[in-house]
Amino acid sequence: MTKPSFAAAAALCLAFATAARADLPGEGFRNHLVFSLGVGIGSLSPAEYNSYVDAFNQSSGAPLTGSAAHPSFELHVPLIITYYFADYVLLRTGAEAAYFFPSETLGGGAGESFTNYGGTVEVPIFVGAHYAFLDNRLVLELGLGPAIAAYTSAGLSGSSNNGINTTQYYGDVAVGFDDELKGQYFLTPGFSIGLEIGYRLLKSGPLHDSGGSQLMVDNQPVHLDMSGFRGVLEFGFVAF
Repeated sequence: MTKPSFAAAAALCLAFATAARADLPGEGFRNHLVFSLGVGIGSLSPAEYNSYVDAFNQSSGAPLTGSAAHPSFELHVPLIITYYFADYVLLRTGAEAAYFFPSETLGGGAGESFTNYGGTVEVPIFVGAHYAFLDNRLVLELGLGPAIAAYTSAGLSGSSNNGINTTQYYGDVAVGFDDELKGQYFLTPGFSIGLEIGYRLLKSGPLHDSGGSQLMVDNQPVHLDMSGFRGVLEFGFVAF
């Protein structure tokens, strides 16, 4: 075979392979980078940390009016980067802030109001799969992997008019597990609206104050358990 004939045959094979590659079902959305900004709500039930809230209320010597400031819901605000590879593979990371702020009142109707400020900044590292429908306008994805609690803080905060002292506590970096199931619809080639649901297993290290002294209840260190379900509305912007 002459060199021109060989080049023509190679070009024909490459064109055929490219055409066949594009025909893979559900894989038309590939080699794209998408930035996502979202807002949502999640559940949590931090039993150890709630025991601290109860101990604080008992030690104050003031009656509790209404419910204790036990966090049960949290606000989620993620900023996520997702790369959609060929062969249905995706890689997803970024930062997701989760924040709670329930309140309680001690000392009767004219008593002191305290707000339980706390939360974490999670760095997820997901590997997963994606599949496209409706001419690549609807993309479904599933991802899972480690979740790093990069920053954790929690504590009751009030004006302390009744002489009740409050302290903000912090947790060292900890690693858990997270997953996500997401569907996003592209209104334009560069913009999408999506809904993500997921569940994470994530608990902080022992909480401590700014000086390093650990928070203890019944002679046991207290951790902030941020595990729970979430639902997030996300807005996606295609970088390329």
